[in-house]
Amino acid sequence: MTPPELMQLPHQPYVDAVVRAVGEAGYPTGPDSFTEYDRSDGELMWLEASVDLGSAGFDQDDDDDPEDLVRAGLAWKQTTGWLVGDYDGRGGYEHVQPVFAPGAVLPTPEAVAAAVRQLFTGGLRYRQTADDTPPTEKALPDAVAEALEVGDITADLAARLAAYWPAV
Repeated sequence: MTPPELMQLPHQPYVDAVVRAVGEAGYPTGPDSFTEYDRSDGELMWLEASVDLGSAGFDQDDDDDPEDLVRAGLAWKQTTGWLVGDYDGRGGYEHVQPVFAPGAVLPTPEAVAAAVRQLFTGGLRYRQTADDTPPTEKALPDAVAEALEVGDITADLAARLAAYWPAV
């Protein structure tokens, strides 16, 4: 978990909560997980996260062939929500699929952990519904307020991300 004094990215506390929930569900994350807020698509800066689901691997085509096991990872962006795919350990993905239905950009960490559990037990149904993080009314942390001010996130997403930050 990232100490509060190092939480400088607007989405870091949320990603930390997801990593914690995934670990508590019995799926410890690997060393190649990270968050960043530094690449632009020409309109906004992306808040991104990559969660390394470790070397356990999953069977992408569900045929139970051990040769088909791939290293799995979760990718998150404020415009897409969570995606799952074959992870190269450096933030690159292949065979990417959405985890939740459109609009579920910030599902609860428990919902993400449940999706990971389904992934590794062979029952992931992509684009499943999820409990979304409700917005908070507490004051926005500086990092979240700054991302909102420059237009990289909406007011709704800012209020949802702020729910994972300690009170300011």
